[in-house]
Amino acid sequence: MSEIAAHAEEQLDEVTQAVTEIRVRLTELDETPLAERAAALGEIHGELTKLLEGPAA
Repeated sequence: MSEIAAHAEEQLDEVTQAVTEIRVRLTELDETPLAERAAALGEIHGELTKLLEGPAA
């Protein structure tokens, strides 16, 4: 495997793990009080934005 492909695979694995963790957190929000839920959603929004922008941002 080329170095570029290996790096892309590594990045994909990292993003997949991050998205899985975010999904778990979203599932847990069902039991969270509204004020805490809003704060958590703000944090998750920031994390998703970073993932979408990628490492070059």
